[in-house]
Amino acid sequence: MILFLNRRGITKSLQCSTCGHVPNCPHCDSSLVFHRSNPNKLLCHICGYLQIAPNACPSCHGYSWDYRSWGTQRVEELVQELFPSARVRRMDRDTMKNQESYAEIYDTLRQ
Repeated sequence: MILFLNRRGITKSLQCSTCGHVPNCPHCDSSLVFHRSNPNKLLCHICGYLQIAPNACPSCHGYSWDYRSWGTQRVEELVQELFPSARVRRMDRDTMKNQESYAEIYDTLRQ
């Protein structure tokens, strides 16, 4: 099965569930995309700005964040949870580093 989603990351943006604050890029004012990693990060997909995701909201200091929409990383996690025996692969700019990466996924899919 192939799923197509044109949004990288865990979510399009985080939003503070207390005050509604959404972290934006200081350079181009677009919302920062949340990527789960170690440490978690916020990335601007326009200019490449990167920052560590805050634990607390910089506006109200609350600790509760909501996901505003799903990204490819989140869909990958959910599919793996729902179908634990499935071989799940994600193909986006975050996981594909060269032409060989694409070829490996296509070969796996064909098999």
